[in-house]
Amino acid sequence: LNSIMKLNKQWYQRRVRGGLSVNIAKTAIMVFNRAGRLLKESHGFTYNETPIPTVREYTYLGITFTLSGSLKLAQEKLRQKALRSYFSLKSMVDLQAIKKSVLFKLFDALVLPVASYGCQIWLPQTKFMTTLASQEAFPSLKTLAEDPIEKVHLSFLKWTTSVNKRTSNVTMWGDTGRYPLAIETIPQLLNYVKRLENMEATNTDALVRHAFAEQKSLDLSWYKNANGLVSYLEKTETLSQESLLQPTQIRGALRSIFIERWDSERHENRKLQFYCKIKKCFGCERYLSTNLTYHQSKRLAQIRTSSHRFNVETGRHGKAKNGNVLHRICYFCSTNDDWTMEALSELPFFEPIIEDEEHVHVLKTCVRYEDLRHRLMATMKECLFTDMEPLFNDPILLKETAKFLVNVSKRRFPGKES
Repeated sequence: LNSIMKLNKQWYQRRVRGGLSVNIAKTAIMVFNRAGRLLKESHGFTYNETPIPTVREYTYLGITFTLSGSLKLAQEKLRQKALRSYFSLKSMVDLQAIKKSVLFKLFDALVLPVASYGCQIWLPQTKFMTTLASQEAFPSLKTLAEDPIEKVHLSFLKWTTSVNKRTSNVTMWGDTGRYPLAIETIPQLLNYVKRLENMEATNTDALVRHAFAEQKSLDLSWYKNANGLVSYLEKTETLSQESLLQPTQIRGALRSIFIERWDSERHENRKLQFYCKIKKCFGCERYLSTNLTYHQSKRLAQIRTSSHRFNVETGRHGKAKNGNVLHRICYFCSTNDDWTMEALSELPFFEPIIEDEEHVHVLKTCVRYEDLRHRLMATMKECLFTDMEPLFNDPILLKETAKFLVNVSKRRFPGKES
């Protein structure tokens, strides 16, 4: 403490000789410790006999530091700033009059720089990096979605595709062909580490070089997690030793591993059985780039991602509905006697002959839309009962499918086409 006070006094004398002054209102003392407490050692600091306050957190160059050294608060504050940029973008954009590809570019130009600001500092403390370093395994997609900046990204993707907030994140990454932001910002972190290593090699007399040397010698979390990324790729033998020196190559390897995890988890999700039938590989879907109306694109996205309003989805929610198959049936293809069905459902071994109002039933067999099917082109009728994949990939059939889904929605939910 005495040595620090002595240095502080010398620094003040140099400032006076140079004609400079210090804004005490923006000056604070922090003594870092694992417990994140205000220690008694942090009190008693002065500058020109003016007391300097002690604080629990301090924002320096846009990054918020806390006493424990954790950067979770910094990530959360950056998320809030990114949300303001995102909401500002939403207020100025009409989804019905702009292409999805343009929206993606606007996000990358206006929101991503805010969300990823200073990622070289806080990225190693994200759940993606900590899981990769501690468990030496690629994190689950659920873990990836829990990072603050990825929450902003996923919210944007769901707004862009016009689906509800409960929509599976797997479908959002898959249909837009976009990767988690933690993976996309990896080159910035690795380039920064490379720069620090060069400074260490040349023995540069800079404070950041000394801080980097301390991170390495004490094996602190920032260096440990950043180095754990390369160690993970070495163990998986995904890249050669030469490629491990290239940040873009490392990002490419992580993208490939992410696609493998995405493909595995989507097949394990029972809710996405229909999605897996019509989605063959990771990448931006044609309906996002085809010249469709707003409602056509919206209905395609909803039926693909299971974020529609048919009973198979709405019947899942709520304590009274959960587990009761009667809330998921098609009212047009099953009995209308609700009281009888409720009573019979209480009997043991009751297996009613009913039809769930789900994707395939609505598209192929529901009597409510039989006349709409008769008006479809012959090729589309054939695909309905053989292979549905072309309905969502072929440019001509895609438009016909979109029109059909809009008409189905108008009939099923009259007055609610929005």
